[in-house]
Amino acid sequence: MSTYAAPLPEDITSYLTGQQLNAMAQNHKVQLNLQDNMAIGTADQLANFFQELDGPAQSFPITAFLEWLQGFKLVQ
Repeated sequence: MSTYAAPLPEDITSYLTGQQLNAMAQNHKVQLNLQDNMAIGTADQLANFFQELDGPAQSFPITAFLEWLQGFKLVQ
């Protein structure tokens, strides 16, 4: 399974604390690097994590997200 390192939204810490982000990340088995503002995981893990970040009120564009994510694939 491929692993990706996707950038978090630049303003993420203006509306979520590090503790909230870490709890969400653990829920989806995503690793966070808050110093570099990155989320690391598989495509499915990151899709679920970013979908939760997006919130319940909006439709999450999963196909567009997965296409965007391909640019952040880690070489193993």
